[in-house]
Amino acid sequence: MGSPSQNKNNANSAKYISQEEQKLLDKQVITPEDVLSLPRSTENYLCPALSNVCDIEFVRFKLRDMDSGTVLFDISKHPFT
Repeated sequence: MGSPSQNKNNANSAKYISQEEQKLLDKQVITPEDVLSLPRSTENYLCPALSNVCDIEFVRFKLRDMDSGTVLFDISKHPFT
């Protein structure tokens, strides 16, 4: 997902990084299984923005409680006019 040197640059930008996150930042390749094994969200991105070679752009993100349906967080980009 990014070269070790790029991942280490990401690592240097955080005030605190968990041991689990640091292990991933030190890896050559980060797999979905690696990410799913994390006990919580990371303080940094696990790959640099330059790794987005397919130019994927998220236009909406919604976090909700699946049991109650309560929306915890909802953000979207304004469409281009």
